[in-house]
Amino acid sequence: MPNRANGEGNGNNNGRSNGRSNGYGDVPHAPDFDWTELGARIRQWRLARGMNQQQLAEASGLTQSGLFRIEMGRTNPQLATLQQIASALECSVRELLCGKCDSDPHLAAVVQRVKRIVESGDHAARQILESALNGAELLLEGSRQNRFLNGEAFQSRANGRSLRQ
Repeated sequence: MPNRANGEGNGNNNGRSNGRSNGYGDVPHAPDFDWTELGARIRQWRLARGMNQQQLAEASGLTQSGLFRIEMGRTNPQLATLQQIASALECSVRELLCGKCDSDPHLAAVVQRVKRIVESGDHAARQILESALNGAELLLEGSRQNRFLNGEAFQSRANGRSLRQ
């Protein structure tokens, strides 16, 4: 019979293992997710954006106490709530949940700017953006060609690496 005092049997162990077998042999189930990790990542993103809890709460449509509980790992937010928080922090839900950055915060801010220009429908702004991107790609291509001509491609292959890494 499950012991409810320690969270066993009710599915509420906050992502921590109880050290028992996972049903696939005698290997204990290691935790792959902890709500406190999510809260810590939200806090890191918030601080990186220079926001206090009240500002993020208002920007995401939450109460400050609700955001506090999420950051402390005391509550498990719904996906819609995570989407609101991610939007306010200008990052992805994947970055909040997994800790895997699709990009660094600077790149995320640039992507947001590009997205805003593209979605604006302003033809002149989109043309300028397109020209800038084409110019940047030409610079990159020239840089790759220079590295190739200087023998870097051959050195990289000799070391077992590719230039595309």
